[in-house]
Order: sequence, then C-alpha cells, then structure tokens
Amino acid sequence: MLNSPRKSRFLPFAWLLLASPWAPALAAPPISVRGERVELVILPAGGTLIDFHLRQRPLNPLNWEVPDTETARSQLSAAPRGHFLCLDRWGPASPAEARRGIPFHGEAAVGDWETTAPEQDEQGQIALRQRSTLSLARLDVERQVTLESAEQVIRVAEQVTNTGPLGRIYNMVQHPTIAPPFLDAETLIDTNARRGFCQDVPVDERQFFDWPKANLGRATVDLRHLEVEPGDQAVSDVCSFVFPEGVTWGWVTATHPGQRLVLGYVWRVSDYNWLNIWRFRQGERRLARGLEFGTTGLHQPQAELLRQPELLGQATFRHIDADETQRRTYWMFLAELPENFAGVGTVEVTRTGLELQERRSDNPRRVTLTTQSLKPDP
Repeated sequence: MLNSPRKSRFLPFAWLLLASPWAPALAAPPISVRGERVELVILPAGGTLIDFHLRQRPLNPLNWEVPDTETARSQLSAAPRGHFLCLDRWGPASPAEARRGIPFHGEAAVGDWETTAPEQDEQGQIALRQRSTLSLARLDVERQVTLESAEQVIRVAEQVTNTGPLGRIYNMVQHPTIAPPFLDAETLIDTNARRGFCQDVPVDERQFFDWPKANLGRATVDLRHLEVEPGDQAVSDVCSFVFPEGVTWGWVTATHPGQRLVLGYVWRVSDYNWLNIWRFRQGERRLARGLEFGTTGLHQPQAELLRQPELLGQATFRHIDADETQRRTYWMFLAELPENFAGVGTVEVTRTGLELQERRSDNPRRVTLTTQSLKPDP
C-alpha cells in the first residue's frame, strides 16, 4: 500500500475533457454489434465503446464514466467513457495548444463519428464502419469493427490519415477502462508486458521495475490488484510498460474469479509498443483501472516527447507524413471461466484463435476461444 499517497497530475483530465467546446449536448443513439454470444455497444459521439458483455450475462466491464457532472450524465454526449481512442496525443496539450482548443487526449474522444448500421453477410460476419475528422490535428480516422456471429472475439481495425500538407509526430492510444461492479478487490490484471516506470515520479527520480511490481515513491505495490488506502483522498497514478524483445503479440486481461469472467485485448507489438496501467481510487473505493495500450508510454505534451524520444528502448511517438495512412488492429474478447480461476498466465495466438492459460504452476487450466479473424504470423 502507498505510505503517503499524492494527488496525481492525471486526476483532472476528466474535467478538462468535459469542458471541451467539442462536446455536443446530444448525439446519435448507441449502435450495437450483436452476435450470438457477445454484444458490443458503440456511441457515435466520441466513437466510444461503452458496453461489451456476454449475451446471456448483462455484466459490462467497460462501464466507466467521467465524474458525475451534467455532461457526464447524458448517455449520448461525447465524453470519455468505457473504451475510447486517444488521438493525436495521449495526455495534455501544451498551454498554447489548449488555448486553441486542443482537448486532453486529443479530439477523437470528444468529436462526432459517422457510423454505419451493422451489416451481416451470408457467412455470418457482422461489420460496422466509423469515420471521424480531427479538424485541428488535421487527421482522419476510420474504424471497422467485425464479429463472426458465433464468436466471442471482435476485431477492430483502424487507420489514420494525415490530411495536412506537412509531416508530423502523433500518438494513438486505446483507452479501455474497467469500473465497478466488475472492478473490485478480486479483480486481477495480467499482461505479458514487463519493464516499466511510474509517470508520477520526476525524471531525476525515475525508477524502473518489472511487472507486476511497481515502485511508487517509498512503496512497492502489486499492480495485478488495485490496492486502496484509508481516508477520502482521490489518488490516481499511471505506470507504463514495454514488452520483452522478440515478442510479437501483446496482451492484457482483466479477470474476476468470483464473476467467472475475463475481458481481454490482443494486438501486435509492432502496432502498439506500450501498455499503460491507470489506477484511480478514493479512500477504500476502487473507481477505475485503465488498460491503455498504444504508441507511447510518456504522458506529456509533444514538445516533451521530442526531448525524450525513446524510453526503455522504445519510441515515445510516431511520425506520419503528409497524405500518409497508417493502420493498426486489435482484438477484444470476453470469456466465461472455470471456478476460482487464478488469472491469466499466457495468451497464445493459434491457428484457430486464442488460448488462455491460467496463472498458476500446478495443473493450469486453459480457456480456448475460436475465431477466424486472428491468425499467427507466418
């Protein structure tokens, strides 16, 4: 547990987003990608993935919302919630950029997304397409969400195009966030990311550590769990991790043994080379955990990225040329688990889908998910 929790600079971000002039009062209603086993609900305002659940169970791990203000209470408003996209940055704008209207985490999560109705082909594949224009960043983003009707794995393919006349640096970070009731003292976070550091520590005091342990000031915590402290102080921190050399696939899972449910994400490390774990709690209340995978592990304005272009052997930003299009893909899944499942030790991409192995040494159990949308590299 933290001995002396500090108020984090990350905490105010929700309020900055809500104050953005880009957030409309109302927007289009949510749209569902509904298969036989899972359902994903997407809000065109902000392009946010607000609900992902098994059809026979209503429990939604992605039910996080920003603090309870008038804007947040509108279920149709463009405000960060659930799983949203950070683009063209992860974190704050510079003071000058903010004065010109650049929101925290960029425009994608607070703008409108053109969204098509889901269509199902003769083979049972359900597809939905979205598109948004980031007018200040001069980027266009397109998304295709596909689900084979009988599967529990959803493929999300996104592409970003620089519509400006100049090349530029940018970042793209997926921001899935879990919240109660799925998030509680039992919830376990697992990943194959390894080396990391804490964002809250000044650069000259920065320490590096290996997942799941994190050195936060004078305390060492186990990031698999969301530890809490007595009192009523709101505490927020972010730890960022890279993957071992030679790893092709990155993954992160959130397991609730009591609920017998796991939420997971898989992606190519060449697409997203960082995993950022956000913890938010107030006293003994567990409020949120962000499972944020992306192209950076430095939560700073872009000028600071140029001063620290590399950390732990990994780039802290990407460059995109004028008229260039860059593509990235991730897969998300839900699965029911055996009783008292101890968390996820490995996630393997196989010729037929995904295989999850339990995180224990004696007789680990396996959970298999079949999908046609994900194949190992040749």
